[in-house]
Amino acid sequence: MLPRFAKSLRWIVVGLLVGVAAWQLRAAMLAAPVVDLVEYWSAAHLLVRGENPYSPVQMLAMEKTAGWTQADPLLMWNPPWALPFVAPMGGLSYHTTYLLWLVLNLGIMFVCANKLWEHYGGAREKRYLAWVLALTFVPTLVVLGLGQIGPLILAGVTIFLLLCDKRPWLAGAATVLVGLKPHLLYLFWIALLFWVIQERRWRVLGGVVVAFAVATLVAVLFRHSILADYVAQFHAARVLKNPSPNLGTLLRAWISPDSGWLQFVPTALGIAWFAWYLRRVRWEWSDRMPLLLTVSVATTSYGWVFDHVILLPAVVQVASRAGWNDARARVVTFVYAIVNVAVALSIALRATGTAYAWVAPAWLAIYLAAGDPESECRP
Repeated sequence: MLPRFAKSLRWIVVGLLVGVAAWQLRAAMLAAPVVDLVEYWSAAHLLVRGENPYSPVQMLAMEKTAGWTQADPLLMWNPPWALPFVAPMGGLSYHTTYLLWLVLNLGIMFVCANKLWEHYGGAREKRYLAWVLALTFVPTLVVLGLGQIGPLILAGVTIFLLLCDKRPWLAGAATVLVGLKPHLLYLFWIALLFWVIQERRWRVLGGVVVAFAVATLVAVLFRHSILADYVAQFHAARVLKNPSPNLGTLLRAWISPDSGWLQFVPTALGIAWFAWYLRRVRWEWSDRMPLLLTVSVATTSYGWVFDHVILLPAVVQVASRAGWNDARARVVTFVYAIVNVAVALSIALRATGTAYAWVAPAWLAIYLAAGDPESECRP
C-alpha cells in the first residue's frame, strides 16, 4: 500500500512541476517582463557591435529599447570573461532571449539537482526529491524570475565537483563559470589554490588558466579596450552604493555608512575561519564544498537573495543523507520550510535592500544544525 502511494505521490509532484514550468513558459511567450536579464541582453548587443557594455549611457539607451523605464540603467558588473557566455543574446530580441534563457536555466537547475543527488548518494527511487528541492528552493524561483546568471555559476560548481578527480582539465575549465561572480564564492578560490598546491593538481590549474584566458580573449576580440572599459567603470561608479543584503552592509548602517572597509569585515572573518578550518580537516571537495558555499555566501561583501541558488549542493547533500525518522531532521526540515516561506512573503510584500540580510546566515545555521555529515569540526 505505502509503495503504491509513494509512487502515485511521485507522479503527482512531477505533474505539478511540469505544470508550473509550462505556466511560466506560457507567460514568458505572451509577455517577457523587463527584469535583470535586460543587463545581460543589452551588454551582449553592445559587445557584438564593438561598443562598450560597461558604459552607463550606452547601457541605458539599449535597455530602453527592451522596455526599461527607470532613469538609471542596470549596469553590467560581471568581469569581461563573463561576456562570451551572454554574447549569443546579441543576435536575439529581448522577448526571445527571455524565453530561451528561462528554458536554459530551468534545464540547468534540474540537471544539476539530479547530478548532485546522485553524487551525494541519494536513493535512486527518490531522485524526484532533487527536482522538488530545485524548484521549491525560493532563491531558484527568484533567479528564474529575474533572469539572473546564478544557474550558470551553479553549473560550474556542479561540474567541478563531479570532475575534479576524474577530468582535471575540464574541472578546472568549469571554474570560469564560478568566476562569473568571483567575489561571491571567494572561499572557493582560496580552497582551490590551497588544494592545487598541496595535491599538485597542475592540470586543474591549467584548465583554470586556459578557460579564463580564452573567455577573456573572446571578449577582447569583440572590443579591444574591454579590459580598460571594465576598470574605468569601477573608477566612475561605486559598486557597493546599493544596499545589498549582507552582514557588511548592516555593519556600515550601524557604525558608519561612509566607511567602505566595514563591508569587507565579514569576508575577513570568513577567511580567518577558513584558515583555522583547513588545519583541522582533510580536504575532500565533495564533503567540504557545501559548507564552503554556505560560509562564503553568508560572509560575502556583495550578493543578493537570487545568488543563493548556488547553495543547492548544500540543500541536496543534507536531503540525500537525512534520516527522516530522526527528530532533528524533521525540525531542520520545518525550519528550512519556514525560512523559504518568510523569504517568499518578504518578496511578496516588496521588502528591499537589507531586509534580506538575515537570509544567508539563516541558510548557514540550518546547514550546521542539520549536521555536516563528513565534517570533523565546524565553525
